[in-house]
Amino acid sequence: MLKRTRPAIERAAELVTSPRGMLPGYPILINFRDSHCSETYGPLYGVDLYVKKLVHVFIGPSCDFSIAPLARLSSYWNAGGIPILTADGDDDGDDDGDDDGDDDGDNDGDDDSGDDGDDDGDDDGDDDDYCCLS
Repeated sequence: MLKRTRPAIERAAELVTSPRGMLPGYPILINFRDSHCSETYGPLYGVDLYVKKLVHVFIGPSCDFSIAPLARLSSYWNAGGIPILTADGDDDGDDDGDDDGDDDGDNDGDDDSGDDGDDDGDDDGDDDDYCCLS
């Protein structure tokens, strides 16, 4: 996912900090990380960025395994929490609307789609990258 969103994030930062932007001349630093859709790596990278004082907002991750622990931690940071912007963050890992945990929409809990759940064209399920802005 990051290979599709990274250019948009970088371009948005350029536009916002341009002389005609909302924050002219304001430095925006972008740090990108790969959460590996992991309940370990996702929050670990978030903690690392927080401790190094390199984060004001997280964009992603989209995988619930990574976002859930990061959201729990970041809600206590900086007296009001650090915002997390994500397009997914679902709780059952599917997108068919039936709450059975698969992507095929038939309510049997068995994913008959053959899809690994990511959008990067392979079968490893590791499409859940994220970044932070500071």
